[in-house]
Order: sequence, then structure tokens, then C-alpha cells
Amino acid sequence: MSQVRTRVHPNVQLRKRRRLFLLGFVLVGVLVALAIALYPRLAPVADLQPQTNALPQPVAGPADESQQQSGPESIIPTARLARVPVIMYHDIVPTKQVWFDTTVEEFRAQLEEIRASGATPITIVQLYEHLKSGAVLPERPILLSFDDGYLGHYDHAYPLLKEFNYPAVFFVQTAYVGVKTSKDHMSWEQLQQLDREGLIAIEPHTVSHPEDLRLLSDDSLRRELADSKQVMDQKLGRPVSFLAYPTGNQDARVREAAIAAGYTLAFTMDRGYAGQSPGLLEVQRFNQYRFAQALSGSASVPDWRTTDAPVRLHQGTFRKVKLAWVSGGSLTTNHADGRYPVGTFVEREQAVAGINGGFFAMAALRSNNNEMVGPYLAQNEGIYFPGQERYDTSIRGRPVVLMSGTGLRFVPYSPGIFATETGARQFLGDVSDLFVAGLWLVERGRALSTEQITQFGLTNHSEFRRRAFLGVDRLGRPLVGATLTNVNASQLARSLEAAGVREAVLLDSGFSTSLVYGDQVLVTGHTSPGIPSRIIPHAILVHPPLSAAGGLKLTN
Repeated sequence: MSQVRTRVHPNVQLRKRRRLFLLGFVLVGVLVALAIALYPRLAPVADLQPQTNALPQPVAGPADESQQQSGPESIIPTARLARVPVIMYHDIVPTKQVWFDTTVEEFRAQLEEIRASGATPITIVQLYEHLKSGAVLPERPILLSFDDGYLGHYDHAYPLLKEFNYPAVFFVQTAYVGVKTSKDHMSWEQLQQLDREGLIAIEPHTVSHPEDLRLLSDDSLRRELADSKQVMDQKLGRPVSFLAYPTGNQDARVREAAIAAGYTLAFTMDRGYAGQSPGLLEVQRFNQYRFAQALSGSASVPDWRTTDAPVRLHQGTFRKVKLAWVSGGSLTTNHADGRYPVGTFVEREQAVAGINGGFFAMAALRSNNNEMVGPYLAQNEGIYFPGQERYDTSIRGRPVVLMSGTGLRFVPYSPGIFATETGARQFLGDVSDLFVAGLWLVERGRALSTEQITQFGLTNHSEFRRRAFLGVDRLGRPLVGATLTNVNASQLARSLEAAGVREAVLLDSGFSTSLVYGDQVLVTGHTSPGIPSRIIPHAILVHPPLSAAGGLKLTN
């Protein structure tokens, strides 16, 4: 059979080639456009894939402290690393008349505690120079302050302060000097004597102690602040610069008026250390009932740098408490879109070990809610969340955990500071992970007492349950661990001290407790080992040390 061949004209072939070329060009363009459009949705998927021995790089912090903003309310960044407590007293009396009085016996006992602890009372000028310009303070500084100018300050507080040679500041409302209200007040002669001697600084507490400065008119506010300073300048023969707000109430307008009146430092009644205050015109204090908590945390600039060490598993019994913990490596956190077992976090990220992390909002076992209590930053998300305002009061003063490739820091929570990522980075410039823990267990190698632990306000600290912890040992190695027996927080603190832990905080515990090492579940939150721990939205992961090269370093 003969084959019939059809001849195609050259122009027809050319047109076909052109159409195919154009069709291919359009198709490629469509595919490129589609890829660009879908990229934001697809990109995070790659981040969820585990990478062997891979550790995300820490986020860079501020380039230079000298480049940061400075103003009349700014606390220097270096001062934020210190924990300087300011104790607020009212009247010192032989016998209490109102709940906020302090007896002479109680006051003497607290001065004895200061001396026994090795803390050093400082002057208000020292505190100001430290917060403003970073002036060096003693290793464990503390400032003693007294409000309202009561005669008991002269008759009872002053003799004891003089006996111990401890400086202090007395805040006095000028309209009540030498006047008897519900209580007697010091006279100008007494105030002048104290100020001349130099041990006690006398500073204003407004003119008439209004209940809330925020509610005053502009003229009334100016008189309360400016007139009290003017009168005291004249009576003492020197300029006064420091102020305590009556009942601690203030806002931006009040602070502006205080600056206009000539004040450079002002105190509230909000709980917290001075360096963690929002600014110089709203410095936090502890009342006398928080004395134990305030004193235990006093430190000029604690060093919480961590060493680069291989990952190691430890188990032992200390003070009758069975512990298991993992030291070394490098830590990160992971915040999930729901709740999962700790083992799932470890497997997905190919970590060496992991433990349950911070506290989450809904305790219900069947819930899949992932909302955290307080601010947090997880490396897998890379987004700073400031936390919900409704938790601020309950978690104020609790330890905020800050992690980076080179350090692990615990800083008391202050709502005004941790409202922004910039505020958080003042404590650790390259922070990559952050969350709020329950309370301090060990500080500078010493277990906190039951009284100190109680003052953090964690309601279940005395219950017997599995407990999880995070810390740094005496060799500078980071560690995560848990108890194999049910204990309360005080027992755990004493056992960690005996085990040689330098700093430690309490993680979410009870049913949430879960320590995983490789594919082993070392600790579960239930008494029966066959029942898994509660699923959680937040975990701490242990990676190989940053210096590890050519394989995983593990020792038992």
C-alpha cells in the first residue's frame, strides 16, 4: 500500500509554532503568578518540617543601648537587669491600730532579716542614679520607704534605723506636718533634724494626700504637686526631687504634672522591683507584707548566662524527692495550634528531650484551646504576644522566662514592661523565646522558704502533685526536669537546692507534667505510668548544644 503524505505549507507551520510558544508563555506566567499568590500560605508549611540537629537562629536584639530613646521617664536598660526592692511602710507602732500598721517588733525582725541576708539598704539618691544612669549598687540592694509622715516614724522607726545604720526615705504630706488627724504627725523641727543628720531623706507626699490624683482638675493637681515641693524646698533649705503618689494612683497626665513640678523620680504602690518599673515616674514598691518575697529576689545584676554543654540525663533522690532532669544543650519553646502530648512536640521538631511549658488559659482536659496565661514568644511562631490584661494582677511578680542561644533569664513580670516586645528585649536583647512561669523555687543556690513561695499567689503550690521545673545548675548548664513522686512546691525547692541547682522556676504541673527523653516518657502527670499526661499547647524543647558538629552529643 502506498502512503499518502500531506505537505504542510511553511507559513502554516510557523503560525502553529507561534501559537504553541504563546500558549507555553501564558501557561508559565499563570504558574508563576499562582505560586506568588499562594506563597504566603505555603511558606509556613516548610517551617513545620523537622530538621535533624537544626536550631533556629535567635532574633537579633537592639544594636546598641546608646541608640535607645532616653527621656525624663526612661530607666537605663542596664538597670533593668537588677532586682532592687523598695519596701513601703506606713506607721510603725507598739500596737497595731489599722491593718497596714507595722509593730515595732515586726519592724525590728525585718531589719534583722536584712542584716542576716547580706542585703544592703541604700539611699533614694543611690536608687535614682542607678535607674537613671546605671550607677553601681551593692550586691543585694534594698530601699526602705515610709509614707504619710506619722509621728511613729520619728518615735519608733528612726531609732531602729539609726541602731542598724540603715538609710531610708520618709514621704510627707506638707499640710499635715505637726497636725493631728486620726494619728499624730511629725513636726517641721523633727523633719529638719532628720534631714540634717543625713540618714533619713525627707521628700513630698503631696499637700493634702488626695485619694486619687487622676480625678483632680489641672489646677488642683498642680497645687498638690508643685506647692508641696515648694514648701519642702523652703523648710528643708534644699531642693527636693522625689515623690510618692498618695494611694499610688497616677496616669500620664499626673506624671507630666510631676515632671513640670520638678520631680525626677516618683513611686506607686504597684508590686514589683524598681528596675522592672515602666519608668522613673512610676517606680514599683512592695508593701511590708511582701517583705519576704522582695528580699529573697534582691540582686544587683544576676548572671544567668548558660554554658555550652552536651545533653545529659540525670536521675536521683534528694531530700527524699525523686527527680529526673535533662541538662545541657540549647532550649527553645514551641506553641502549637491546639494541644498535643509532649512527645509529639519532641518528635516533630526532632529534639533530644522536652517538657511541658507555661500555663495555659483553659484547664479542661478535653479542651483544645491554646491561649497562654501572660506574654509569650515561641521560636516556631516568631511573634510576640503581650498577653491578656485580665491575668495581669494574678501573675504580677511571677518569673518571666527569657531564652536565647547564650542565656536563660528569669525576670519578675511587670505589665507595663512586658506589654511590648521592645520592653522584653531590655532584659535579653537576643531573646528568642519567652513565657511566664509559676514561681521561683531556687535563687542563687538557695531554696525559697514556704513563706516566700506563698507570696507569689499560686493557689496550688501546697498541693501534692507531680512537679515540673526549669533552671540552671551550678555549672551554668540549662536544665528541665520533673519529680517522680507527688510533692508540694516547698519540698521541690529544697530538693533542687540539695541537687546543686543554682536557679529554678516552677512550670505548669500536676496532670500537665510530662518529661520526655528521646522516645522515653520519664515522668507522667498521673500516678499510674500507663496513663499519659494531659495534652498541652506549649512545650520546652532541648536541642543539641549550639557548638555540636558532626552528630549528637548525649551522655547518661
